[in-house]
Amino acid sequence: NLWPINPGHGFWRINLNSNIPEGISKNTVHHFLSDTVRGIIETRDSHYWVLFARGAQLMNGNNEILKTVFFPTASVFYSPSNNTINWTPLGLAFLTDELILVRDWHAAFILDARQLKIEPVISSEVEEFFPNTTSPQKDPWGNVIIEIMGSLFQVNKDRSFRKLWEGKAGQVSFYIDRSGVAWLGNGATGIQTVDLKSAAFRSFEYSVGFFNDIFTQEGIEISKTD
Repeated sequence: NLWPINPGHGFWRINLNSNIPEGISKNTVHHFLSDTVRGIIETRDSHYWVLFARGAQLMNGNNEILKTVFFPTASVFYSPSNNTINWTPLGLAFLTDELILVRDWHAAFILDARQLKIEPVISSEVEEFFPNTTSPQKDPWGNVIIEIMGSLFQVNKDRSFRKLWEGKAGQVSFYIDRSGVAWLGNGATGIQTVDLKSAAFRSFEYSVGFFNDIFTQEGIEISKTD
């Protein structure tokens, strides 16, 4: 299945075998928290967690709500920048079958799927979670990687952080491909790639024909259709 998020209208569930889309929203699912969905991940038993600004819900393939976790009020957790946290979830990823990392605008949290509670992640490796807009990613080896101010950190199962690569602020997008290469979009200045095995990186600056050039350099053939 494929789950494209439909901003302000929930999300679609598309069976790639039949290509039949099904709309999931407050109109179709009883007790669905919100039509503004921030992220979706699938469990091993084909259920899926849906992330919202107010909390998260576990759903089954019949669109039934199995569990609901409401996030605490903003004053519960401490943020070094302003002493409060305004909940702006960006995405989520499994650390284990029961522990889910939730990336927020100002912080990172662990959602315990069994005990249905959420706690902040505190690490000496990270002085402060500066605001950014990238969601957590998983590398090909199952590790959860997050980007903070342009640097890449691995979040371990014991909730500790390990810095993989030192970068600069200004990243606006982040993706890890199947070979273990992280692609970092640098706003208007281009793209950097970081090989997570060796920490080697390459830069691609914007120029005329930028997108054709970068794909050509990577050996990817682009075809045009009418």
